[in-house]
Amino acid sequence: MEKVKLKPVALKEKRALPMNLYDIRDGLVLDFDFAQIASNTVIDVSGKNNNGTIVGATAVNGYGSLLALDFDGMDDAVNFERIGIFDGNSSFTLLALFNTDGPFDHFQRIFCFQGESQLIMTFGDVVQNNQYTIRLSQGVGWNNVVTGPEVTAGEWVFAAVTYDPIMGWKLFHWGDLFDENPQTGNITPDGHPYNVMGNDAGGFSGRISVARIYDRALTMREVKNLSYIFYRKAGLL
Repeated sequence: MEKVKLKPVALKEKRALPMNLYDIRDGLVLDFDFAQIASNTVIDVSGKNNNGTIVGATAVNGYGSLLALDFDGMDDAVNFERIGIFDGNSSFTLLALFNTDGPFDHFQRIFCFQGESQLIMTFGDVVQNNQYTIRLSQGVGWNNVVTGPEVTAGEWVFAAVTYDPIMGWKLFHWGDLFDENPQTGNITPDGHPYNVMGNDAGGFSGRISVARIYDRALTMREVKNLSYIFYRKAGLL
């Protein structure tokens, strides 16, 4: 499959960085920054030992000075063990810094948690109009829970999705709240012991520089802080 050439990372408008920036480590259960790769294993630097197995994806330069894995949109993936917090009764946060190079005619699954149903963080298809979204499959059809803005090939996206069993879902784009949904309960994708990043009948095409999972719903302030943190870590100041 011919791939669209990735655009070089361009500096956005100069950001007025807040004082006292700090990384958010509390509640991390998975942290892939792709700086530590041993053979075909991505080391989880959260300290929880949820290492991932690389299938096909290759290490490349990523966002700014960060590293990344490049996925071919077909069968590249990172597989990791089940993390039992996606039951509808527990809070969590999914976070990814990614760049997609298309095509936009099928699901590009950034995260996929599969069991009796599926919880996926996915990018693009002919329905989504080049947007990224959280989708639930609960046996009959799909339910789009929260949806981000349209993005273009070569554009880097910092996306965070939080879930709280009382407050529901929130989606943040580059640290700003973009969509929310009070729906709660009935997620249950933990019946099957595998999670995947990249491919699962819908391959992600592009680069992922950061992938994190927290076992709590980050606050709006924490998500905004992290958007600045990765901007600084990438050397884009």
